[in-house]
Amino acid sequence: MRDVSQVGGKNASLGEMLTQLTKYGINVPQGFALTAEAYREFLKANDLTLNLQKQLSRLNNQTLGNLSEVASECRNLILTSSLPVEIENEIRDAYEKLKNESQYEISVAVRSSATIEDSPTASFAGQHNSFLNVKNIDQVLESVKKCYASAFNDRAIKYRIDNGFDHLQMALSVGIQQMVRSDKASAGVAFTIEPENGNKNLIYITGAWGLGESVVQGAVNTDEFYFFKPTVNSNKKGLIYRQLGNKQQMVVYGEDQNVVWQETPMAMRDQYILTDDEICLLGNWCCTIEKHYQQPMDIEWAKDGKDGKLYILQARPETVTSKRNLNFLEIYHIQKPKKVKTLCQGLSLGHKIGHRLGRVIRH
Repeated sequence: MRDVSQVGGKNASLGEMLTQLTKYGINVPQGFALTAEAYREFLKANDLTLNLQKQLSRLNNQTLGNLSEVASECRNLILTSSLPVEIENEIRDAYEKLKNESQYEISVAVRSSATIEDSPTASFAGQHNSFLNVKNIDQVLESVKKCYASAFNDRAIKYRIDNGFDHLQMALSVGIQQMVRSDKASAGVAFTIEPENGNKNLIYITGAWGLGESVVQGAVNTDEFYFFKPTVNSNKKGLIYRQLGNKQQMVVYGEDQNVVWQETPMAMRDQYILTDDEICLLGNWCCTIEKHYQQPMDIEWAKDGKDGKLYILQARPETVTSKRNLNFLEIYHIQKPKKVKTLCQGLSLGHKIGHRLGRVIRH
């Protein structure tokens, strides 16, 4: 994790797992990363810094009334610029090497990983874009620029304002990682601390059929499993609880689009996404990852439907339950009036209720 300031937490963690954890039998997809310095070089080569500053100076930080307009102008400046030739050639070479090392025809995920030079541990989870099932080098190059442009998403700009970060002190690393064919199997997340009550002896594993986007977004009713940590390195099986979800939708590869949502076939809804043995293997991996990082972890996993193997896609420190005072129990109830329209819904993790001023950002 020494390279967080250069490649952001997400990519640094992937590099850490590839170099330190694969020796324990943990499968991690291969890939490569563009550093934050490459992003800064991109801005410099296209004389973007002053133009971006000019656009951002127009932003009304109090009302955010022109946020959408300013953000769009900033993204357009980036998307109409060109990658420096040296950086483009390095991407081409690394992508070709990744292709040649695979037994199958590959597609990749192109993921943003942000960092701030003076605050390398700052979290930007969910603020920037990632692109799945990117199929060729031209799409990779275009996706890199789209990742750079996502530094000026409406939500990313507002996040930096709320947290006191300078817009142009932040830099984006971009990770290019071989896709796991979970569109033909399943994917999900795991927490090495029970997210409801903070029990450190339990690993909570959840997932659905297809790519993990449906799980991360909380858009489907997932299968749920509990793994008991003390059974690691014993002859006992650690799966102590499981519950079948209806998994009504799934995300798969698309022909005209990179990924598409579709209804999950009824026969698949009635099946668990992983076998008992696979849950135990995943539970053991989660314990190994937690031991390496020496803290509770939030982990993304996937199963490849082609080779039948499990993979770890990401691992980051768990920052909610592990920071909570577990000596207190808080229970909330919504007193819902009869005539209220539900704007959106999904799978919740925890029981808290929040309320703040909401603003509609129109694109």
